[in-house]
Amino acid sequence: MKSKLFNQDCSPSCSLCARCRKSPTEGEMLCIVMGVVPEDFSCRKFRYDPLKRKPREANLQSLYAAEDFKL
Repeated sequence: MKSKLFNQDCSPSCSLCARCRKSPTEGEMLCIVMGVVPEDFSCRKFRYDPLKRKPREANLQSLYAAEDFKL
């Protein structure tokens, strides 16, 4: 089974690229290759960084009931 964390089937975006860093300006990234670019931009040098991906929040309310926590 493939891990979702290292799933590289995501759409390329500078916000997930290993060569980019956040810019102090909102909505822009600092790229080693291209310079200042928008967050949704991507180039041919895109390299996926799994640590930049924000995981979805788990919905634990549907998994457990109040009776599960009673002694």
